[in-house]
Amino acid sequence: MKQSSVISHKMTLVIIGVSSFFALMTMAAQLFWNYQDGVEGSNRRLHEYVEANLPGMAQAIWDVDHKLLRDILIGIGMQPYVSGASLSSADGIALQVGKNQALDNEIFLFPIIYRQQQIGELKVQRSRNQLYYELWRQMILIVVGNGLKTLLMIYVILTLVRSLVTGRLAALAAYVNRIDLGQPRKVPLPNEVGAANQDEIGSVARAIEQMYRRIRTDFARKRWQQRHLTRGQRQLSEQVEFSHKELAWQARANELLADLSLQFLKVQPGDVDQALADVGRQIAELFAVERVTLLEIKEQQLCYRSVWSRRDDLLSSSYIDISELNRFSEQLNTRHMIVVEDVETLQSDDSAEYRLLKQLQLRSLALFAITDGQDLLGILSLSNSQSPKLWPQSRRAMLTQFAAALNELLVRERRDLQMLGLQRELLGLNHKLKQLSETDELTGLANRRPFTESLARLLASKEEGALIMLDVDHFKAFNDCFGHPAGDRVLQRLAQAMRKALPERALLARVGGEEFALVLPGVDRRQAEGVAETLLTQVRELQITHGSAPAGIVTISLGLALLTQNTRDLSEVIRVADKALYQAKHQGRNTWCIA
Repeated sequence: MKQSSVISHKMTLVIIGVSSFFALMTMAAQLFWNYQDGVEGSNRRLHEYVEANLPGMAQAIWDVDHKLLRDILIGIGMQPYVSGASLSSADGIALQVGKNQALDNEIFLFPIIYRQQQIGELKVQRSRNQLYYELWRQMILIVVGNGLKTLLMIYVILTLVRSLVTGRLAALAAYVNRIDLGQPRKVPLPNEVGAANQDEIGSVARAIEQMYRRIRTDFARKRWQQRHLTRGQRQLSEQVEFSHKELAWQARANELLADLSLQFLKVQPGDVDQALADVGRQIAELFAVERVTLLEIKEQQLCYRSVWSRRDDLLSSSYIDISELNRFSEQLNTRHMIVVEDVETLQSDDSAEYRLLKQLQLRSLALFAITDGQDLLGILSLSNSQSPKLWPQSRRAMLTQFAAALNELLVRERRDLQMLGLQRELLGLNHKLKQLSETDELTGLANRRPFTESLARLLASKEEGALIMLDVDHFKAFNDCFGHPAGDRVLQRLAQAMRKALPERALLARVGGEEFALVLPGVDRRQAEGVAETLLTQVRELQITHGSAPAGIVTISLGLALLTQNTRDLSEVIRVADKALYQAKHQGRNTWCIA
């Protein structure tokens, strides 16, 4: 009785110690990575969200759209752990949402760039207290959850050990102690021993009972009972050894699962295929299978995404028609797992699945569904081609956890790729909208907005240059005579002809009905006059008939304004060029004047 108590105490201490150690290690690793993921994930999500909105803020600042700016600031302020956000621009725009800066806040500064120039700055304040509070709350949940799980596991294991081993061993020990060979009286076997059970302890109990009976009558029978007892002890030792190996395997599997889960958190979308190849090898070695395959569903076909095999056999096809696995597909949608320990057990059905598995030369396999929560996205397959394979419940449960980790990796990869596609599509649409907003639809030239921006940049750079305002002579009379469609064609031809005569850095824009403007950076007076004369000549050479014009053809008038150190105001430069244009018209048109 004392020896049984010692065994019980030792087993209790070992179970509690091992369970507590692994629980503490698991909690420590999970807390560490939760902290890393919480801080880095918060920074990453905040930067991604802000940087995704910076182009819109730059456009809104340029358009002086206060409502859009405030909406964007409110959106930023609603991000997790953000306590406030403020905006200031070079034009004097200043907006703020949320609380003022506090000592526990972390400040992030984002420059707002528009056309390669910083036009403002966004300041975002994140509350460290809120972030640490969330991490602390998660830590409490992890500690409490793992602690309860560990306590429950210890309780269940101790209860099972006490019920199946130590309690029965104690009753069996008490029964043996009551046996007195000096007084061969019958001693009944206690019910607590569970002699009726067909297990090792029951076998030992029955062997002791039989041994005791036969000792009383025949010494020879005693030797036979001793051999039977020895055999029972060997079986018990083998069972203990098997249990020890199983526990060691479970520990190795849990360690590998934890390592893979951490690796999957760091895998980028472009590195998923390499990660799958490494995982396939490790899973195959752990579960002692010949092949690990990951298949994805594309257009009603199962396509091979990743294959690891111990053999050098080649796949007969790059895909499998999913219609050949209808029954398996239905079962995976409901149970998420199919195990066929021996394919030959399906032979009686002569199903399409059996014929396909024989064609693929598979003898046993385990299938696990890869889903996004609703649809079946793919299948994880572990298979043998040479011999059947038993899949105990412990192996199935552990493999389910590995499949869940792979499932999370693939779903996250799919979500990231979808998000990347949407971002690229949005950037393309924004670029197209920008081009449409800055282009004159009729002539293909720039419109007033890029003209104003180009002239403003030239004035700000203090580089020499010139501005030419030009107008089609008697264009209203042309439209009245030939119609507006003909007038539109004339404008298109004029734009095409004048564009060919421009210097490399020049910008020609249509700023009105028949009004055009030309910005000439880096030219002096002589060069500007040369450009004006060239434009006059190009238009004249078109020889477009215009009966209402004195020259009988379509002509233009131009007004030049030189950019000097004293003329750096945009409105003033345009006014000077317009004045020169009016002088050209006053002199009879079809000429140019310089202010």
